[in-house]
Amino acid sequence: MKYSTLFAVLASAAYAGGPLQLHPLNQPQVEGSSCSFWLDGTDGEKDYFEWDLLADGWINLGGSDVKLAFVRDEQATQPAGQTALGSSHVLTFAGPGVSLVLEARITRVCPEGDDSCEAWHEAGEIRVTSDGQTYSAPVRGICGS
Repeated sequence: MKYSTLFAVLASAAYAGGPLQLHPLNQPQVEGSSCSFWLDGTDGEKDYFEWDLLADGWINLGGSDVKLAFVRDEQATQPAGQTALGSSHVLTFAGPGVSLVLEARITRVCPEGDDSCEAWHEAGEIRVTSDGQTYSAPVRGICGS
């Protein structure tokens, strides 16, 4: 059995059966320029979704961290690469038997003239679909380098 086929079988088995739920990541999965999101209403200490800015994303389903490939970023209100307060986008990711859509808007940016600030805050909704089930929840996050 090829590695990719084995991964698909294991990943599907990891979150098959029972209600679809999103869990905190077991460990940080990305470094450097990235975004980390947590469920709204939690303390923000544990990441539920991580994304390394225009590349792979990570979620935890059924107790296992699952890598998702970046599919697209639909910039709803700003040109790509710009971070203006209130701008929004829709991110799509996919993995073996699972898809994720994150709709978010920028809620806080660096103060004008602060060259040491490299982070912005986002809020929105995450939707995960697997095995015909969909889980959605409001999220908050921070992005930067």
